[in-house]
Amino acid sequence: MRRLIERFTIVLEWLASEWAKAIARLRFGRSIHIGKRVRLRRGVRIEIFDGGTIEIRADSRIGPHAILGARGGKLTIGSSSSINFGCVIVSTCAIEIGDHTLIAEHVTIRDQDHAHYDPDRPFRQQGRVESPIKIGSNVWLGAKVTVTRGTSICSNTIVGANSVITRHIDRAGKYAGAPARLIRKLGTQK
Repeated sequence: MRRLIERFTIVLEWLASEWAKAIARLRFGRSIHIGKRVRLRRGVRIEIFDGGTIEIRADSRIGPHAILGARGGKLTIGSSSSINFGCVIVSTCAIEIGDHTLIAEHVTIRDQDHAHYDPDRPFRQQGRVESPIKIGSNVWLGAKVTVTRGTSICSNTIVGANSVITRHIDRAGKYAGAPARLIRKLGTQK
C-alpha cells in the first residue's frame, strides 16, 4: 500500500509540474524556454517583463516557492541544475548559471542594486546599478548564500552557508564568509 501511495504522489507531482510549465509557456510565450524533463515544484513564481527572457535547460529542478525573475534581463539556468526551496534569482542585466550546479535553500542572486550616490535623495529615486553575474558549472552554493552584482564564480567551487559573494572567484575551492574567501582547495580534507 505504501508503494502505491508513493507512486501516486510522484504522478501527482509530475502532473503539477507539467501544468506549471504549460501555464508559463502560455503566459510568457517566446520570453521563456523550458527544456525537457525540467521539474517546477509547487509554488514556483516566474516573473518576466520589460523584454526579459528566462531559459531553463534540460533536466533541471526548481524547488518549491523559488522566485525566478527577468525584468529586462536574461536569466539562464544550465542543464541538470537544482535550485532549492525559497531561492530568489532576479535579472535586470544577465545571470548565467552553469550545468550541474546545486543551489541550496534561500539563496539570493541579483544582478542589480539601488544606486546610492546622492545622500539628499531617497534610494528609491536614484535608479539602479546593474552588472552581469556568471556562475560556472558544478558549483554548490550553500543555504542562504548571497551573490551580488558584477561577480563570477568559476566551475568546481563550493560556497559555504550564509556567505556573501562580493568579488570574482576565479580559483576552484571551498569558500566561506562575508565576504567569501578561500578556506580550502578542493581535494584537501580538514
